[in-house]
Amino acid sequence: MSSPKAVWCVGEMRHGRLAPTLFELLSVGRKLAEKTGGGLTAVILGGPGAASEAAAAAAKRGADRV
Repeated sequence: MSSPKAVWCVGEMRHGRLAPTLFELLSVGRKLAEKTGGGLTAVILGGPGAASEAAAAAAKRGADRV
């Protein structure tokens, strides 16, 4: 379970690719998470396969959990 101070950013898959807005959200989310002392979680909406690659990209861009 996430901390009550956790920041969640939701990203979606479009045509097999992660919508780039997630990376913008993660940037702002990281600042909020640091201010509140919580973690940053990325939630990826998509099917198996490409979503796994997207999860790795979100982790690389700073998400503590995916």
